Amino acid sequence: MPSYSLSIVVYGSGVDTRPGHGSHWGLAIERHGDDSGRGDLHHVICVVPERRWYGYDGRLDTQILSPSSEATLDSDKHKRDVVKTIAAEKAPTDGTKGCQDWVLECVCALEGEELIPSGTLALVESLRRTPASNIARVTGHNWEARAR
Repeated sequence: MPSYSLSIVVYGSGVDTRPGHGSHWGLAIERHGDDSGRGDLHHVICVVPERRWYGYDGRLDTQILSPSSEATLDSDKHKRDVVKTIAAEKAPTDGTKGCQDWVLECVCALEGEELIPSGTLALVESLRRTPASNIARVTGHNWEARAR
């Protein structure tokens, strides 16, 4: 039975922590034991910049630059449940929220469905709108991608 890692990926330094200017966050699912650095990326991208409206973007079998495992998905069904929950989260279109807020809402839904460990939401929420260097210090991982 395949096993997968669910990770939050952080792109960019995030030194400018104002909403809309920080690191880009997404969720990645990778198969355990696959050293290719490829996986499925789930994130939101800005589709109407002047209004800060986002749209969901799911990319299958893409290069994952900075994974940091937050949960283990122990079966294909577990993975499908996680993907279904992530895809159901509406992308921000209120002009105030962005990708980090969307990831936080996904984590909230995943924790509520008991698909990830309890306490993950509190950790992720404490890292929102902070520089990647702080995320690395708190988690012990290098969350800043070197290239995009």
